[in-house]
Amino acid sequence: MNTISKQIERLAEGLLKIEPEVGDNTGRYSMFNDGGVECEVGEFLYGLVRMTKPEHVLETGTHKGVGAAYIGMALKANGNGGLTTLEFLDPHIETARRLIRKLNLDMQVQVEKADATTYIPNHRVLYDIIFLDTEPNIRFGELIRYFPYLKEGGYIFIHDTPRTLCQGNVNPDWPNLPSWPFGDIPHEMRELVKSGKLRPFHFNNPRGLIGFYKIHNEDVKW
Repeated sequence: MNTISKQIERLAEGLLKIEPEVGDNTGRYSMFNDGGVECEVGEFLYGLVRMTKPEHVLETGTHKGVGAAYIGMALKANGNGGLTTLEFLDPHIETARRLIRKLNLDMQVQVEKADATTYIPNHRVLYDIIFLDTEPNIRFGELIRYFPYLKEGGYIFIHDTPRTLCQGNVNPDWPNLPSWPFGDIPHEMRELVKSGKLRPFHFNNPRGLIGFYKIHNEDVKW
């Protein structure tokens, strides 16, 4: 079956190779590397972008460009829209940009060197989809930071999150970080969910994924 993962592997011409997913013991999941999204998560993002036809997408934590490749390929197939992806490590930026060039996605994907905790989006831009995949201990804070830049009816995702969101986890090597590695859920994030402004939904992939839907004023009132 010629999946989008197979297409990306072929077009990358040796830069990426599909391998078994390190977090899976069933043999049903695959990856390009253990720092990017699983292939199946990438295929989900590809399908979501193809279905929703977003104008603006934001990703934090480019790493080597795997997630950006899936999103960029979908935007290219759509014939519209762009992805801004943020990375602060120069070696990763260079590798990701090389991959984006190889996939001929320069028109769809902009790799920016930036710190996701301080990056300020263009005030005229609201994102349809935001995908958070930086260091775990800053991702909850990123959700709070970027919520105002998410369109009504948009989606924001945090990768690597089990159903528990690691609440209560203890790592003796990191005694000062409660609920390792993400930290305790911030009050602001809890309030966004409790108030109904964000509606969470979980996925059962090996590394975990949680999505949030930002309510739209035209949604039915339950």
